Amino acid sequence: MTPDEAFRVLTTPPEPVPTLRLTIPEGYRLTQIADRVEEELGIPAKRFLKATEVGDWSLPPYLPKDAPSIEGFLFPETYFVRKDADADAVIRELLDQFGTEAETLPWANAQELGVTPYEVVTIASMIEREAALDRERPIIAGVIYNRLKIGMNLGIDATLLYDDPTPDGQLSFSDLEYDSPYNTRLNPGLPPTPIASPGRASLEAALNPADTPYLFYVLCGADGHHAFGKTEAEHEANRIRCGE
Repeated sequence: MTPDEAFRVLTTPPEPVPTLRLTIPEGYRLTQIADRVEEELGIPAKRFLKATEVGDWSLPPYLPKDAPSIEGFLFPETYFVRKDADADAVIRELLDQFGTEAETLPWANAQELGVTPYEVVTIASMIEREAALDRERPIIAGVIYNRLKIGMNLGIDATLLYDDPTPDGQLSFSDLEYDSPYNTRLNPGLPPTPIASPGRASLEAALNPADTPYLFYVLCGADGHHAFGKTEAEHEANRIRCGE
């Protein structure tokens, strides 16, 4: 190869790899991500979900090898995915993005809070589903940790909606008595897995909860803000005031 030929090779960019845009919103669960992947990448949702179950997926120390699901670890972001990517390649890219984001978070706080990194993601997923306003995420996190600390059931309906016996997005009185490990009205502690993919703000809140006296909150306004209470009496007054 002559010097001119070598120079031409070194200065000629490679042909661009065709890509497709994939946007995963914050708070999506695996089934919703699978539907989005099918819509934007053409990979059938059933094939994608099967790949999440059978692949050897882990992301230590956040997602251990024995985790029951990779729910919560496909990071919500906009990606440009190779057009010829298969389900495994997409899953790996989304998992790797979680790892990239996680590197700059204060995971040492987890031990002080008495939870594992996997449990942090579970808590963050609940915050993601419960909070509409960024300023409230640390407060809701504080409520969750306060309840865990005193052994009080979390009572977060978003966890039961994850395993809704009548998946219509609503909970009836009979649903509230549904015998499910995701029913945090009936069962103490955390649900067995995350319930959605949390964004960075919710992960940060789960690792840096507000130091708050509150044990209760109720949705209180069209903008998604909540009213917080320290006692059942305060909570009931907030429920009435907020029209709950």
